[in-house]
Amino acid sequence: MTADLKLFSISHTKANVEIREKFALNNQEIRQLLHQFKEILSINEAMIYSSCNRTEIYYSADSLKTNDILQVLCAHKCLIPSEKYKEYVEEKESKASVKHLLCTGIGLNSTLLGDHQVFGQLKKSFEISKEEGMSKNVLNSLMERFIQFYQRISSETEYNYGITSNSYAAANIIQKEYNKDSNKKVLIIGVGEMGSDVCYFLSKFNTKNVWVTNRTMKKAKEMSRTYGFNSIDYGLHAKKLHMFDIILTTARQQAHSYKSIHFNNKPPQLVIDLCSPRTVSTEVCNLGTKLLNVDDLGQQTDHTILRRKRTIPQVESIIEEETNFFTENFNQTVYIPSVSQATA
Repeated sequence: MTADLKLFSISHTKANVEIREKFALNNQEIRQLLHQFKEILSINEAMIYSSCNRTEIYYSADSLKTNDILQVLCAHKCLIPSEKYKEYVEEKESKASVKHLLCTGIGLNSTLLGDHQVFGQLKKSFEISKEEGMSKNVLNSLMERFIQFYQRISSETEYNYGITSNSYAAANIIQKEYNKDSNKKVLIIGVGEMGSDVCYFLSKFNTKNVWVTNRTMKKAKEMSRTYGFNSIDYGLHAKKLHMFDIILTTARQQAHSYKSIHFNNKPPQLVIDLCSPRTVSTEVCNLGTKLLNVDDLGQQTDHTILRRKRTIPQVESIIEEETNFFTENFNQTVYIPSVSQATA
């Protein structure tokens, strides 16, 4: 049954941020697509993982449904025709799909090596799949093995040493800019998982003059109280962007919500856009602003990354062992519980 496992992937491996953001999915869209896959493509088991770096569908089927999935995705995102996007799609099946998930789940396939956030994001994707009744024997067994594999990597290697995530990289860049002039003002737009992590790291760096805003202001005020930051009303923040020297946005909005006109000809020195789709127009660069997106963060290296790289041969050996184990024992893994239940 492992042979039924398939993968559809659009990631930074083949697609730049302009292409990837076209296929970025929020949780509501993921739920809708899972039902479309079932109703339109007769796929009864699937998990969709969408982040800044990738949109991937792990599914169970007798044969690859790459073209069909691409058509459904394009229709859902109002992208026509689907043919032009084929070159950005990567497909895998059976053992190669298993190995890909293991590599992706520990951030080995990320632009930022060992990105810690991927593990939690994948688990969330799995939870949504289960809630929608789209995770059964194949995905249940695969994700159970993946969690055991992740724990093994943590206990047997130093691969998870230190902190590597887009949030940490962004906070580190902000801190370096702040250290040049402690009078600089920082604005964090959006305090979801990523924005909250940035705030946490900035507090650890002892960064001052930080303001936060969020659609739900209660959460922004809680964050402000927790870290001693300031808050600014979400409904007013767009009119006050010119007040800040450094701006980071993680709040998904309509593409290119922030343009040159919003800065009143007083551009910030640095803008970090971690959204997918991106929310800051590249025209702000014409004002002299340094604009970074998630691909730019992946180019950041430090001693943590270098130390992690030294463990890769050991990690790859474990990945190979785990991939072979799952592939060879999957049928038995599925069968044993049913026997136990029958015996009980």
